[in-house]
Amino acid sequence: SKAFLNTRIAYAGSIPFDVSLPASVRRREPVTIGTPHAPSSKAIRRLAAKLMGEPDAAPTDVRKGFLGRLAGFLAQH
Repeated sequence: SKAFLNTRIAYAGSIPFDVSLPASVRRREPVTIGTPHAPSSKAIRRLAAKLMGEPDAAPTDVRKGFLGRLAGFLAQH
């Protein structure tokens, strides 16, 4: 990005591959609608929330347990 756009682009996250992705393309249906519980769908929603600045952008499994809640609290303060 630096060479072509003269700017740096921060890493925002990734979307894992799963079998629901090619299936949704064949159906011409967004993966987040056709298979909302698929790993790729969850990652897309987390990434969208993060880009929109929503506080719950962190993966839900990170916030489980005491250490996860502590990390979430510290991230907000």
